[in-house]
Amino acid sequence: MNPQAAELNKIILEKNPVIFDVLSERGKTIFFPKKGI
Repeated sequence: MNPQAAELNKIILEKNPVIFDVLSERGKTIFFPKKGI
């Protein structure tokens, strides 16, 4: 998993665990590359 995706998952899990549980496995690996391509 991309480090940016892992970082976003951690934030989502801390802020709203219900939303994290709703995400599919694929959804947990998708991210917008905020640090560039």
